[in-house]
Amino acid sequence: MKIVKFTVIAGAILLLSGCEDVKSADWWQEHHAEAEKKVAECKA
Repeated sequence: MKIVKFTVIAGAILLLSGCEDVKSADWWQEHHAEAEKKVAECKA
């Protein structure tokens, strides 16, 4: 039972952590083209 619980928690952490760097709202406002690409990616 402990192994299953550990596996579920580890999987959730990996899924929620992501691979991309965190960018501030100011960064997104200064890089409008990248923001539009990210919006399109999220909508897809």
